[in-house]
Amino acid sequence: MLDGDLWKSAHKAHRKLGRPGISVFGAEGLSAKLLLEVLGDRLPHDRVRLSTAGRIRASGFEVEATLADLHQTIWFGDSYTLATFDALREAFGPPIHRRDL
Repeated sequence: MLDGDLWKSAHKAHRKLGRPGISVFGAEGLSAKLLLEVLGDRLPHDRVRLSTAGRIRASGFEVEATLADLHQTIWFGDSYTLATFDALREAFGPPIHRRDL
C-alpha cells in the first residue's frame, strides 16, 4: 500500500465510479485462503494484506460491494490526504505472501 499506488487507485475509482476509493476483494464467511483460491488470477499480487470490513469501518472508511462478484471498494472522502492513507494502512495487517495463508 504505497502512497503513489493509493493515489492512482483513488483517482481511477473517481473516474470510473464517481468517488475516490480503492479496490479490494472480500466475502463474508470465506477464509482468506479460500477467497484467494476463488479469485485466482483476478488478484495477481503475490503478497496481500488482510483486514475485515468491521476493522476498516472502525477506522472511518466506508466499504461497499461494487462492480464484479467479490469486489469491494473502500471509499475515501473528497479531501483525502497522506494521513488518510496512513489510517487505511493501520486498518490492515502486515503484508504476507499468498503461499503462507
